[in-house]
Order: sequence, then structure tokens, then C-alpha cells
Amino acid sequence: MNEQLRKSINVRNIFRRKYDRRIPNRQTWKAYLKQRNKVITLREQSKRKYLMDKCGGKCTNSKDFWKIIKPLISHKNHGSGSDTVLLEDGDVINEQTQVCDVLNKYYTRVNRSGICWKVLMTNLILQVLLRTSNITQA
Repeated sequence: MNEQLRKSINVRNIFRRKYDRRIPNRQTWKAYLKQRNKVITLREQSKRKYLMDKCGGKCTNSKDFWKIIKPLISHKNHGSGSDTVLLEDGDVINEQTQVCDVLNKYYTRVNRSGICWKVLMTNLILQVLLRTSNITQA
């Protein structure tokens, strides 16, 4: 977390308290939403910069990679018991063996195309982190 993100979070919280404590009006709510979106953008940029600084070619093995990634992953939704659901060619796939087959086919195709594994995994983890951070942000 950097200073700009910290200040933006404080401003966002001020707008939210104003909306909650006073008579709710549209102007206060719009100001809160605008600041909330700014905080989300700054947080994503901060995570992206952190990952590029730490993983930009320095991760020589998976142990180093996961030491860097683990603190960024939210543990709020662990243990929910929900299964992975995919949308493949317009069909919803929720049976876990079929999900595994689809993912296996995708990654073997990527491997055959010659894309660097580290670049692919870094981009995939970054996308997952950015999506989960938007979901867990209240």
C-alpha cells in the first residue's frame, strides 16, 4: 500500500460516513462511488506494480513465485465449498472432471504454442487477483 492509495481510502471512508450519518442524498453517494472506483483502480495499479517489481524475471522457481503471490491472495472465500464452473462455447460446465479436461486441453495447447509458462502464469494470477480484489472490496 502506498501513500496515494492510503489517502484515497481515507477520502472514500469520509464520503461513506457522510452518506451514512447525514440524510442520504444523490450527490454524496455519487462522490462516494467515484472515490471508491478511484481506490479500486489505485489498488489494482499498486498490485500490478508490486508483481512486476517482484516477479519481473526474478522468480526462478515456483517456491519464490508463491512466496510473492501468497500474501496477495484473499482468504475470505476459502472453505465455501463452491465448485469451479466454466463457460465453454456457450455451454456451462460444472462437472469437475469436465472442467479438468477443458483446462487440461487449454494448457496443453498453450504449451505447444511456445508461450513462456512464467509469463502465462503471472498474467493468469494477476487477472485472478484483480478479479477477487474487486469482489472482496465492500
